[in-house]
Amino acid sequence: MRNTILIIALFFALCSCTNNKTEQTNTLTEALDSFIKTQKADIGVSIIGIEDRDTYNFRSNERMIMMSVVKFPQAVALLNLVDKGLLSLDSVLYFDSTSLKRYTWSPFAIEHPYGDARMTLRTCFNYSVGNSDNIVCDRLYELLSCEKVSEYIQSLGINNFGIKYPYKNLSEDNLISN
Repeated sequence: MRNTILIIALFFALCSCTNNKTEQTNTLTEALDSFIKTQKADIGVSIIGIEDRDTYNFRSNERMIMMSVVKFPQAVALLNLVDKGLLSLDSVLYFDSTSLKRYTWSPFAIEHPYGDARMTLRTCFNYSVGNSDNIVCDRLYELLSCEKVSEYIQSLGINNFGIKYPYKNLSEDNLISN
């Protein structure tokens, strides 16, 4: 991960050394293409520039398994409910011992091996998005279903997006489905 961050930082540094915007874009595009192609992973990337709406796409039209990436749109959809006053960041969520004993990545479960723990929605985001905690992510899907998260993200104009299953329901059979 450190090497990846360093390489990305070098890309941006490289681009900032040129004065011509087109040259900067071409340099960044070539560097990203080269880096991505050397990785031993299925990678799809879409980037839209904030100022001028320039875009970069690499395999952007292919269907990809999102895995932990689903935690970000989930947080966005839930924060929309906070903005509307329907949820509070200070709301307390309860985690029983059964939910915390699942075999999946969960720093929160490691910290609470006996279960029966509580935390605020604000702290849930730190675990789910910040620490990629699968159990906390699943608990948040009890507040707002995969379908409702998908509908909200689509309402923002992001088409061809969908979350079908929470982590606790993932299996080899449904990782890639239509």
